[in-house]
Amino acid sequence: MIRHPYHLVDVSPWPFLMSIAALSFAINLVSWLGHYSFNLLPPLVVIILIAFQWWRDVIREAKGGFHTTLVQRGI
Repeated sequence: MIRHPYHLVDVSPWPFLMSIAALSFAINLVSWLGHYSFNLLPPLVVIILIAFQWWRDVIREAKGGFHTTLVQRGI
């Protein structure tokens, strides 16, 4: 087993969901700029909610003692 100073995180749905939300926001923004009637608020709210959930997981990992000093410096 290879020892290193990094914590390998568990599989997380947040990067995939964030990419879908960002794509949705980008499509709505381009449509809105093209004078189509699209609401930019729902994708923006989803992005904010995902960001809060993602950081909640990062904070739980930090409080659980999984982050070494090297990882904490990178965050």
